[in-house]
Amino acid sequence: MNDEAEAEKIEEIAMLAAKILFEKPKLKYSEVIQLAKEIVEGGKER
Repeated sequence: MNDEAEAEKIEEIAMLAAKILFEKPKLKYSEVIQLAKEIVEGGKER
């Protein structure tokens, strides 16, 4: 994966993590980031 695609993926994960945190502020940061990563990476495979 090139740097631009990697940066885009990280940006997508960050945006999603922010959204999840906003909706579920009780979750731990590590859980939120893990969840966001799974959603972003899972979405790319389909």
